Amino acid sequence: MGSHAHAWSNRSASHSRLADKSRVRLTPREREVALLIADSKTDKQIASQLALSFHTVRGYRKSLFKKLGVHKAIEIAAFRQMLQELSCKS
Repeated sequence: MGSHAHAWSNRSASHSRLADKSRVRLTPREREVALLIADSKTDKQIASQLALSFHTVRGYRKSLFKKLGVHKAIEIAAFRQMLQELSCKS
């Protein structure tokens, strides 16, 4: 496969993964936490802002990473717009 075809394949796979994430069901609180993670907030900052314990936020983060199939917080920021749209529909 040529480099151009390989790049197209990667882009296509990326769009497909993003579309799959849009079908994931998140609770309103999970969406709220995800948006704060996307804003580069720490677990301690999120806990303070939402009046939750640090450990509760850690649990939300772990659950979000699993549901969304991501490994880093920066990956959550990649689909911030989708999260915001879902929050507006609630």
